[in-house]
Amino acid sequence: AFWRRGRRSLVETSKLAPLQTQDLEGVVSHLQNCKHVIVMVGAGASVSAGIPDFRTPGTGLYDNLQKYDLPYPEAVFDLRFFKKKPSSI
Repeated sequence: AFWRRGRRSLVETSKLAPLQTQDLEGVVSHLQNCKHVIVMVGAGASVSAGIPDFRTPGTGLYDNLQKYDLPYPEAVFDLRFFKKKPSSI
């Protein structure tokens, strides 16, 4: 389904046929006819890819900030700090 902006809300419009099959091949076939795709996922996608989360005690980023010797915790997200000291992160 596609969405377009209506007068006061988003309106669903259908320009493509529904999935031919309800499996990965059906999704791939469907996406090959799309111009724009938006994927929304939660934090679990990055964790399963090996990227540590923020909150898990012992392994989370917040629990391990001390090993980066940061001047303040938010420096891990600060592009200016990274440009000055890229080896810290």
